[in-house]
Amino acid sequence: MRIKTYVFEDVKKGMERIKEEFGPNAIIVDVKHNGKIMSRQTCEISVAVETAESREDDPVEFRRKAEDVWSYTTKLLIEKLSTVESEIIRDRAMSYPLPLRILFDKMVKNGFDPKLAVSMISEVYSEIGKLADDSMKANYYLKKVISQRIKIRDIIQTDEPLLMLGLTGAGKTRTTKKLANMLKKKEILKFLKQPMR
Repeated sequence: MRIKTYVFEDVKKGMERIKEEFGPNAIIVDVKHNGKIMSRQTCEISVAVETAESREDDPVEFRRKAEDVWSYTTKLLIEKLSTVESEIIRDRAMSYPLPLRILFDKMVKNGFDPKLAVSMISEVYSEIGKLADDSMKANYYLKKVISQRIKIRDIIQTDEPLLMLGLTGAGKTRTTKKLANMLKKKEILKFLKQPMR
């Protein structure tokens, strides 16, 4: 089996042609809309085609080629679903007031997962409604939502390593120095509390 791609002016007509040529059980691998080319709509339809040599192969080789086709098809489907999911998340974010859309874009730009970012602006909008049109209020409530989601932990009582991340000027060095001083005091107190021998 191998993948063949055909170009048609219309998806419906293309599917009919594929079924005429390869039968109703043809394995459609991908359908892609190309938009207008020279003022005509076009689409590409990829189909898994059984070749003459694949019919003569031993069953093991035929199965290997079939599995390659299915793996390729699965990969394409996952890519398509990921693209559709990204578009849905972007459309959801664009349905909110401008200040929340700006905050969503900033969060995604700074490494937030888009699903998490849209979930947080949704939470802000649910809490303050039309007040989200005010960027100061939207910003304040988003900080509140983020602070509620941050896992709180006593870092003084743990021996696990700490990693400090943040943008330039965010205060990583200052925070690290404060933590170092707190840990130093903890060690001094621990030493003072130990019984003398």
